[in-house]
Amino acid sequence: MIDSDHIYSRLVESIAPTVYGHEIVKKGLLLQLMGGVHKQTAEGMHLRGDINICIIGDPSTSKSQFLKWVLISSHLTSASQPGIS
Repeated sequence: MIDSDHIYSRLVESIAPTVYGHEIVKKGLLLQLMGGVHKQTAEGMHLRGDINICIIGDPSTSKSQFLKWVLISSHLTSASQPGIS
């Protein structure tokens, strides 16, 4: 997979494969699972690199399926990722 030309799109497609469409939500979830970059300001303030996502939508738009998929996959990939709930 690492030698693939379209690794980002393949990773996005692998997010919650039972849910059709919602590519933007899947991209956001992928970025959240990968994590952000920790930063330190010039004043010495430490900023966490956690990415937060709020999914809002009408009933029956797969919000619960995305949450269940992230919870299961986050435990499988790494038990040390804080802030996923």
